Amino acid sequence: MDKQPEVIAELYKNFIEKVVVSLSTFKDKERFDIRIFYQADAREFIPTKKGINLDIESWEEFKEMIDKLDQAIRDNKKVKSE
Repeated sequence: MDKQPEVIAELYKNFIEKVVVSLSTFKDKERFDIRIFYQADAREFIPTKKGINLDIESWEEFKEMIDKLDQAIRDNKKVKSE
């Protein structure tokens, strides 16, 4: 049975956009979603097509990508500060 997304974290980009990280189930598969939401006419936030939705089995590989990105950002900051 599909379950409604469980919001794990939110990051506001500006007054009308935020990035939402959530967990859900679709067709009996657990999934994670990272998506941009926007607020239209001062109403509730609405999801956009901008984002990714992957099965939970992809989490470790995705996390490795984030770790590589984190290291690249740290290395870039070191170069700029020298």
